[in-house]
Amino acid sequence: QAHLALPRFRPAPFGRACGAAPGRRCPAGTAAAMAMPSAAWAALLLAGAAQAAAGAPATPRFKWGQTKDLIFLSVMVRDLDKASVSISLPDGDFRFRARNTKGEEQALDLPLREDVEDGPKFEVAQRPDKWGIATVVTLVKTHKHRWDVLVQDPKKFKGLMDKDWSREDQSLEPEEEAPYVEDNEQLVPVTAKTLNKTIAKYDVVVVNVRYPWCTQCKSQDDTFAKAAKASKKAGSKNKKMKGKVAFAVLDAREERKLAKQLGATCDYTCEYRVFTDPAEDSVVLKSSWSEEELLQSVAKFLGPAVVEISSDAELAAWKETNTTCFGGFKTKASPEFLAFKRIASLMRGELVFVAQFGAHKTVGIWPHKQNYSLEYDGSWQDSGAAFAEWIKPRALPLLQEYDWKLRDTYEKLGLPLAKVWLNDEDKNPTFDKVVRHVVRRGGERVLRKIA
Repeated sequence: QAHLALPRFRPAPFGRACGAAPGRRCPAGTAAAMAMPSAAWAALLLAGAAQAAAGAPATPRFKWGQTKDLIFLSVMVRDLDKASVSISLPDGDFRFRARNTKGEEQALDLPLREDVEDGPKFEVAQRPDKWGIATVVTLVKTHKHRWDVLVQDPKKFKGLMDKDWSREDQSLEPEEEAPYVEDNEQLVPVTAKTLNKTIAKYDVVVVNVRYPWCTQCKSQDDTFAKAAKASKKAGSKNKKMKGKVAFAVLDAREERKLAKQLGATCDYTCEYRVFTDPAEDSVVLKSSWSEEELLQSVAKFLGPAVVEISSDAELAAWKETNTTCFGGFKTKASPEFLAFKRIASLMRGELVFVAQFGAHKTVGIWPHKQNYSLEYDGSWQDSGAAFAEWIKPRALPLLQEYDWKLRDTYEKLGLPLAKVWLNDEDKNPTFDKVVRHVVRRGGERVLRKIA
């Protein structure tokens, strides 16, 4: 409990309440404070007393240094109770908790600038420095490069944060960061706050999640900007295409948590995220070396994920020209259709998904130019996970000509890949036909085990 004796406040002569000479005006902030009613002063004093009584944790001083791979963070507490030290990384940010020998709480929460690996290591220094006993924490960087700052907003820790030059690798050079979005006005910058609004505005939003210092995907970044420019130009010429597609950029360092959810990396994979609806999951889109190829890949997302039909004749037309997956559902709200649609969204461009409503019909797949079909009899109670596992290997032909462009398609299956090498110089095609027939028959038996 806090007992306060509040003094009686009396009006002071004009100008003297702030210590100014008679006839002189007080600074605006001071005048407002002096004019505050006694009840407001009482509330402020009570709030301060309550905070003191509650024993709010103190914020300790800290210092940091880095190498290319590691961050060294030292947190200093006077008269530290060494057994009370606790270090954790909730949501990838740094959290320090401890007490001094008087039992007073010490707390430090740092929103880190970039990602670090789980499992921080720390040790308590044997000798104190001028700010107290140091707990030295070692953090492993997820991306091995020089950080420009330790925390997202260094100004918040002014007076508490120092540089640890004894642990700083001063040979690390600052990295050049090209103004990618600023140099390409056709790109749409997005953040965690604006992403859903942007998705709602366009039919298709292709998001390039990139680190400003990363050069692994420089060529693909250039292609992405060229494709955005070509798409914008096409929209200006064709009203039907205007405002349909947005090429957006998310700064993975500034929007660290969202970027992590979207699988941000700095390596040669160079993938994008495609959004067609704020309520649906994004789809991974492999980068391209040319803007024409990238625009063709994006065009697959302009149509619906599931084609809705009303007759068998319509279904026959789709089977004639595409590998087709068809199912009949009672309503669009049925759990089976929602799972069907979810997988259809994730597999855009790989095959055509067709649905008919009003009655239940078994889901099946008709491979293009094949004389067989397959029916799905698995579960729908897992948001489509079992259905996705079933359909992915069946969406590919049992045997097809191999091309290096198919490498990613087969790798996504996660299955051993069987290649049959044929002598295309053989003038007698009989043996070639026999081999193809045998492999197809064998492929039916080992489906989902070997691709």
